[in-house]
Amino acid sequence: MALYYFDSSAVVKLYLDEPGTEQVIRLATSTAGNQICTSALTRVEVRSGIARKIRRKEVDHDAAGQTLELFDEHWKTRFVRQPVTDAILDQACLLLDRYGLPAYDAIQLASCVAVHRAAAAGSSWATFVCSDTNLIEAAIDEGLRCIDPEESADE
Repeated sequence: MALYYFDSSAVVKLYLDEPGTEQVIRLATSTAGNQICTSALTRVEVRSGIARKIRRKEVDHDAAGQTLELFDEHWKTRFVRQPVTDAILDQACLLLDRYGLPAYDAIQLASCVAVHRAAAAGSSWATFVCSDTNLIEAAIDEGLRCIDPEESADE
């Protein structure tokens, strides 16, 4: 069983057809036996991303509603959620200062670092799955393995 940390961009790809969707579905499918972790913040970011797509008329309102219902169901059962604690926020501030990341990206990376450290203590590794180049570069600099599902989709 592999451990993957999905940031919000990867989670959205599970529910909306975007470049990289096939790759994240392959990683997240229950038959793969992989564990999918994400920040508790992801719940808000996914809803925000879908709302933005509705406003841009990229997604039909009714279809988005059905997508959000499915996401809410999966949120309760399929994702291991990393709480946003004071320690995560402290780490996010350090990462924000170090890499100039947007606030939510810094929280996502800090959450992944926490998951990775906990997994590494048990002789496992967490792989960061994300479609943001700047965030991936920061994650690599922090010593994380990364997958950009959009790049993998081209291979």
